[in-house]
Amino acid sequence: MGSGAATIDAGPAMGLQAVGLGKRYGRVWILRDVSFELAPGARMVVRGGNGSGKSSLLRLICGLDRASEGMITGEAAGHDLLTAEELPDHIAYSAPDQHLIVDLTAREHLEFHARFRGYKPGLTAQLVLEAALLEAHGDKLVGALSSGMRQRLELAIAMGTRAELLVLDEPVSHLDRAGVDWYGNLQKRWCAGQTIVTGSNYHGDEYPEGAQFLDLTA
Repeated sequence: MGSGAATIDAGPAMGLQAVGLGKRYGRVWILRDVSFELAPGARMVVRGGNGSGKSSLLRLICGLDRASEGMITGEAAGHDLLTAEELPDHIAYSAPDQHLIVDLTAREHLEFHARFRGYKPGLTAQLVLEAALLEAHGDKLVGALSSGMRQRLELAIAMGTRAELLVLDEPVSHLDRAGVDWYGNLQKRWCAGQTIVTGSNYHGDEYPEGAQFLDLTA
């Protein structure tokens, strides 16, 4: 697997607390009264079927959406208590509906991300490209890659990003068996000690070792 075999220091991890989180669209509540606490370096799997609100919860954690009720805060080394508005700068996120820039090549996309957010110590855009098994496809437009290749690109970017919290929504949704194994191996090498929240539709291959579970129902 080339450079992806190297073990990376994920750096400091974030603690996370949610109290009474709720989200509604109009009069329809998608989530209600969700609370949890994660210590730095802990792993949590948010499990639920379609319509359970797991993706909505992950978006609240990432600061991509604003909660309708309740609050979420983070604790990162060297920072005061982080509010929901401050969390995005400390989080790496990957989701099936996340939009990559399809008019950039894979290499350009990785280099752009390096300037915008930066990678963990020891990683470069080229090393992330190799770890995603896309070295031979670096000059292809992202839009021309297969769904599995794009998923590996998204995941390698997220797992390689310098961040105290990693949030992954259904990370193996577009991966074949070999891709699922690739994902598990890369996470072990690049994310040791990092706080991880994973959204899963009851897919056991997405569960990090030692994870606690938050089950949501539709």
